[in-house]
Amino acid sequence: MATVLRAWHWFDREEALREITRILKPKGHLIVADTGFKTDQRLVEITFDFLKKEGAELKPAGSKAESSQRINGFPVEWFREWEEAGFGLKDLYALPYDVHFTNEEWLDRVASLSYLADLSKEEGDGLLQRLKEELEAHYGASASHEIAHFCTIAILQEGIR
Repeated sequence: MATVLRAWHWFDREEALREITRILKPKGHLIVADTGFKTDQRLVEITFDFLKKEGAELKPAGSKAESSQRINGFPVEWFREWEEAGFGLKDLYALPYDVHFTNEEWLDRVASLSYLADLSKEEGDGLLQRLKEELEAHYGASASHEIAHFCTIAILQEGIR
């Protein structure tokens, strides 16, 4: 069994599939899972509006930016790639869950977003400080937030169609 969590969009997927096929036993399983927060929530909207105002280019990470269609959050192209590599889809599902954040914890989460990866430490720290002030203006300094998330999972098996 091979598993991938939250990174398939950054891999050289063709090379990854070759290596997974090489190490798996016949009829082995590949499980690809992805997690994220839903964007249609007020805190996320305030955050993204702020980032856009600050000039951040908000687009999906890695190869997710190349796809305009999704199935349960996965780009449709991935399903074709998996099939071409000899993996058939056994199951596909999504699990909703909530995560609680203070303002500070939310800032830590935002700091991990790929949108900020190209910023220097000083630029990132400055941006997060300005976002902190924005959040405190909306919610107060000691606010807590419940943010809806999802985990989508594709279970694939080598050699099935």
